[in-house]
Amino acid sequence: MKLLTWKGLEAAASFSKLVALVCDPAKKAASDRMLRLLPPTLEVLRLRRVACAISNSAIIFVANRCPRLREFTLSHSRLLDGTFTCMACRSLLLLCSDIRSIELENSCGVTGAALSFSGLPVPALEHVSFSGCKNLAVENLEIFIAAMHNLNSLDVSGCKG
Repeated sequence: MKLLTWKGLEAAASFSKLVALVCDPAKKAASDRMLRLLPPTLEVLRLRRVACAISNSAIIFVANRCPRLREFTLSHSRLLDGTFTCMACRSLLLLCSDIRSIELENSCGVTGAALSFSGLPVPALEHVSFSGCKNLAVENLEIFIAAMHNLNSLDVSGCKG
């Protein structure tokens, strides 16, 4: 099985070859506990309009558990901790060495503090979207962008500045 909809997430642990999980919109409430069921083979995780907040520790867990992750999307969703932390961002970038796309769209918890680390080259990253992240100032992106050598697209529409 390559793709699993949110409806079947409880069974995700039994699908060892699962590579993509798309929740758009999640009809059931997502939870950290459910994300912990994801198999290590997962390559694509798209969480859109998730009914309840996701914690930074769950994002860090996913990065540790799913090192093959190539795409991560958190769109129109809340973060349980209030903000997307530097540690969550760093975990996605360092532990998922083949990550090509990160989309954190219309998520009010994304701020410049999450991108405050510098000098971490992420050679695989090609696409980043912070579209609609109203708490993210564009000037906070300079160091982040400088470390992304293969970045082809960056969407900061709807951000400050």
